[in-house]
Formats: sequence, C-alpha cells, structure tokens
Amino acid sequence: LAAAVSDGMALAEPRDGAAATEALAGVVDETAQSLVDHPEVFEPEPARAFAAAIHDAFAALRPLLLDRGERGYVRRCHGDLHLRNIALIDDKPVLFDAIEFDESIATVDILYDLAFLLMDLWERDLQAEANTVLNRCLWTSPSLDDDLAGLAALPLFLALRAAVRAKIEALRFATVDHDRQARDDARRYFDHARAFLEPVAPRLIAVGGHSGTGKTTLSRHIAHRIGRPVGAVHLRSDIERKRLMGVDELERLPASAYEIDVTIRVFAALREQAGATLAAGQSVIVDAVHNTPEERALIADVAARHGVAFAGLWLFAPVNILVDRIEHRTGDASDATPAVVLLQADQLSGEIDWTPLDASRGFDETAAAALRCIAAPTATG
Repeated sequence: LAAAVSDGMALAEPRDGAAATEALAGVVDETAQSLVDHPEVFEPEPARAFAAAIHDAFAALRPLLLDRGERGYVRRCHGDLHLRNIALIDDKPVLFDAIEFDESIATVDILYDLAFLLMDLWERDLQAEANTVLNRCLWTSPSLDDDLAGLAALPLFLALRAAVRAKIEALRFATVDHDRQARDDARRYFDHARAFLEPVAPRLIAVGGHSGTGKTTLSRHIAHRIGRPVGAVHLRSDIERKRLMGVDELERLPASAYEIDVTIRVFAALREQAGATLAAGQSVIVDAVHNTPEERALIADVAARHGVAFAGLWLFAPVNILVDRIEHRTGDASDATPAVVLLQADQLSGEIDWTPLDASRGFDETAAAALRCIAAPTATG
C-alpha cells in the first residue's frame, strides 16, 4: 500500500503552493466553524477550544506549508485517499475514485494527502499499520530530509482530516435522517481530531545489538506506541546504507559498502535524520548495531542536544540462535551472514550502559520489557 501511494505521489504534477495554502486556510475556517455550529452533536466548549487550537496550529505552520509549496510538495494528488477508495485487485492495492471534479480540492501538500490514509487507519484501530505505511513511504522517499522536516505539519493534517469527517457525519445527522450512528461517528472523529492536536513530547529510542537479535522486528512492533500519532519514525542503518549506495533495499551490497568510512557516513546520516525528526516533534527509533561506545554516545548526544528523553536498548542472545535466525532470514534489507555474526561476537563492544534485553525470549516478553524501559520517567539508558 505504501508503495502504491508513493508511486502515485511521485507521478503527481506540482501546483501553486501559495494558492493551495490559502485554500487549506479556508478548509480550516469552514470546518472549525461547522463543528461549532452543531451543538446538537458536539459540546460547545470543546468545539470552540478545538477551533482555536487548529487555527493556532495552522498559523504557526503557514511558513512551513508555503516553503513546502515552493519546494514542489504541493501537487495534484488523489485528494480522497481513504480506505474506501482503495481496492485489493490480484493481491495488489489499487487506488481509485480520486477527486476529478475539482482540481482545487485535490491540489494539496502530498503529506496532507497521505494523512487521510494514516488518519483512517489510526481511527480504525490499525495503529501499527498506519505507522508502517508512514515509515515505508519515508524509506523510499527521494527527499527524506524535507519529508522529515515536514512531519511538523502531521498533527495539523491528521486533525483536519478527522475534523472534516466529523463535520460530514454531523451534517448527515442534522440534515438527512438524525441517525444515531452518524452522530456517534461524528463524535468519534471529533475525539480523534482533538487527540491529534494534543502536544506529546518526542523521545529518541536507540536499539542496538548484533545482527540477528531482532532489532528491526522489535522497532517495527513498538514504533506505533511511541510519541504522538502515528508513532515513531523508524530509522534503520540497513536502509540508510542502501540509500547511500543508491540501490534497492533488497539488493545485496559488496563488502566495500561495509568499510569503516561508509559506516561512519551511515551513522552520521542517521544522527542528522534523528535530529530533524525530533525537531519536527516526532519521536524516532534508530535501529543499528551500535557496537562501539562512541556510536552509542553519539546517538545519545542527539537526544541531549534536542532536550528529549532517551532510551538505549541493547538486545542480546546466544550466538547459535543469532546464526540460525540469519540463515533463515529472507526478504530483508540486511546483508548480514552467519560469518558476520561470528565476527561481531569476537569484537569488543566496550562497556554497555544501555538497558540489556534478552532477545532469545519470546518476542512479546521482549517487546513488553522494551516498552517498560521507554516509558520510565527518566529513560536515559
């Protein structure tokens, strides 16, 4: 699904960003007023408070939205990208029923287009799937730095998408049949819209350990539960190395791609990306071996510079288990082999001051232990 969305956005033609930003301002005004105008559905005080909050959010983000328009991120998009407009045909997701009758409605920031899908998944209690879609889109992005900075607008976009759905359901209740389900749906979307705008402090999670310990699996399964919706951005050294070398994530790299100078560049890029994500207000997981004390200290320093909580998780397991996992791994960006695992086992990792997690235990137990560590009030590793 993420690939289908990314492909569609890559083909979308750029449009006038300033005009689209002004049009979006009109959507904010009209939607906020509509919620206030339906006291039979929404309690007046929360509706007025939300209207003020979303106006404030838009005003604060207007410079970013205009800048993104100038950079080409306002395009003629799908415009109505929710799950009812996606079909599974021959086991492939196909986007259909795009906005064709009004170009102004479909001319939006590509992140606002994506936000409709993310909101729909989140609202349907598919939070892990929403997080996966976001991260897969980021992994394949040709403009990752701009996309990470653009995440500052994600709460506004999610809230507005949910508020528009709340408005539509409220109108259906008020003007069509006074259906109780429509009123309940309107209130549910409104509650989500309010929650999307709630401030949540970002945090940085670093997941380290030798190849085969399950760093990526753990990161994927906890990301949606960290920080604000739709969860943490998952930065992965294997993906960044493939990006740096200009190859597909499943293409195997030569040994030269793992020389120390390349690895230094990969880790430097991960730190830059983590900082940009935190600056945008989104939490982040950095998934990499982090085998040296210097690498571990440098990633922790990113959290310190941005004034956010940090948790370092160190996964470990017996070498025979790691070798077995690597031998049976398929369809993954990692190029690690059993020989790499044995080499890592012989290397000195130095004093590890991150929280150790036994990755040979059941996955649910490991994930629960990781979340307990992350949730600790002074999670610093």
